[in-house]
Amino acid sequence: MSSEKGLFLPEDPNITRFSTGHNVQRLTINETYILIEEPWLGDRVINDPFAIDFFTTPSFLRSLGLAQLLKSKESSTLPNVWSFNRGWGLIDQYTMVEHFGKMSELSKDEINSIHIYCEGDDQAHYAFSHKLEFASQKWGGPENQHEKNWPMIAHIGGTTAVLDKYGVHYDEKIRVVGSKIPEWAAASSQNDLDVDRLQYIATEALLWFDNDEVAPEVRELVKQSVDINQFEITPDGKMACKDPKLGLVLSKLLLLFASEHYNDPLARAQLHLDVHGVQRAISTRRIPYMQDIDQGQMRGATNYFYFIDQDFTDALRTGPGNVDPFIYLISNTLNASGMEERRRFIDYRLRPYSDFLLDENAENYPSEYLEPKRVNFGPRSSTVHTEVVELSDEQRNELDEVKIPRLVDEGSDALSYLAGPLKNRFINPLVRQGDSYVRLSEIKSLPYAKLLAEHQYLQTLGVKVTFAFTPEYSNEFREGMKKNDEAFNTILEGHTMTTDQKRKMIEGGARRAVDAHVKAGTLILKRELDV
Repeated sequence: MSSEKGLFLPEDPNITRFSTGHNVQRLTINETYILIEEPWLGDRVINDPFAIDFFTTPSFLRSLGLAQLLKSKESSTLPNVWSFNRGWGLIDQYTMVEHFGKMSELSKDEINSIHIYCEGDDQAHYAFSHKLEFASQKWGGPENQHEKNWPMIAHIGGTTAVLDKYGVHYDEKIRVVGSKIPEWAAASSQNDLDVDRLQYIATEALLWFDNDEVAPEVRELVKQSVDINQFEITPDGKMACKDPKLGLVLSKLLLLFASEHYNDPLARAQLHLDVHGVQRAISTRRIPYMQDIDQGQMRGATNYFYFIDQDFTDALRTGPGNVDPFIYLISNTLNASGMEERRRFIDYRLRPYSDFLLDENAENYPSEYLEPKRVNFGPRSSTVHTEVVELSDEQRNELDEVKIPRLVDEGSDALSYLAGPLKNRFINPLVRQGDSYVRLSEIKSLPYAKLLAEHQYLQTLGVKVTFAFTPEYSNEFREGMKKNDEAFNTILEGHTMTTDQKRKMIEGGARRAVDAHVKAGTLILKRELDV
């Protein structure tokens, strides 16, 4: 990426060769404007007083400390994605809502109502994003806990105070009364693009493919495919791609992110390990800020999910005076497997994915999980074995209800997980064809229908992950997980926090997120924030 856009983050010397230099968003917050610099949408200024107040609440500032893609820097299986956070995504959605709202000739009040809808409830995510959402909804659920909790967070995090200040009338879900949300802002069909899906695809695409490990022609093609000027609004309010070939690249990107990242077998196992780390951190009170919030009076365990990612990442570290053998096992397993997978991505996976994007006639999906295998991503891992398995109807029904992988092979020395796929992520966007619009899969000269079918097949498969532990370590892990679950369950149900305690948690998380970004150079403050 050009160092002219945003802030350039060089390779991390602690994980050299397994990370890449890349640009990230940088915000400058002044009294009368917010300056945004970044590699995707470029440099721009927000100077609307309502928007400035909306994006400087404790609720929004805390979202700067929440990873969008569930990863810590040390455990991520892909380079760079740890730097993708909720707050930056919401700022990008603001720019897109302004862009498409004006394209649709909407009034300022109509556009503001869409802002409140699009840039609101993601601020209510727990730490580690969907990970703890799965855990809080009985190890499964529809990933909507943050939406249910948004009204509470909006009240204690300052958002409703901003709405009241500007005379906005909203309902119990913090939606503007009487407002209509167009399809381009909240698509009703999974096939279609909206601002949330486009922002997700664009940001992850640049983290994967806009760095010096990638061929220049691939970098340019990816940037063209996510260029905001590549999209238009249809007469019935849907988002469409002007160029079918760039629409194909965009759609391929999301297929890769779903099956080769979010649903990757190792990433699924890491999901369970991270949840256990959070459980342990709470039940043994390894987060120092817990005492500041509850004064030693333990509350229901999920109340503490509103700390920020870094709080739990710090709690996973051990050392003199902070020893916990179970945490040590978890953190070492996460970090070792993540480091090896980052290397495999750069050395063996990035080239086939790049070739796949360049070849507009590619008919085979480049996944090692298909039979026969389309690609070979290098030597077998030294720390973990992964495979896909055909699920029985009974297994599929069970795993559909449980997002967290299930530990199996109780009678063996191995530590193995079985899981079904997570949310099925794909698009089949509308693309311009002459004077009308058609679905991308309907264009016979482009092979998207076949690629989408292969991707959909992958979504029916289960994944099995086996860690390469000695029998002693496997037994320690199993025993530690059993005791950890028991300890966590004893505090799972308990008194909820008071409103003041929740406010302290949100405001404290906001201060720590701001401090971390100021230290990293991704946030420049020229005014004092009210947190």
